[in-house]
Amino acid sequence: MLAGFMAFYIEAIQYTQMANVIMIIYLAPVVSAIFAHYFFAEKLTRLSIASLVVALMGFISQRKVQVASE
Repeated sequence: MLAGFMAFYIEAIQYTQMANVIMIIYLAPVVSAIFAHYFFAEKLTRLSIASLVVALMGFISQRKVQVASE
């Protein structure tokens, strides 16, 4: 599984900027938590929801900085 991750990571870097690839990698836990909530009936506590919101706000703020610098 790790070998597949590394292969796709290297391939992704060839197609887009490294910053985009890293942002997608760090968004994986957020997407996983939301996916688990809707498809596997995982309970999201208030702390989990607050953490997801903070993570998404950080992603959005970094994305705005990246777009502004282009």
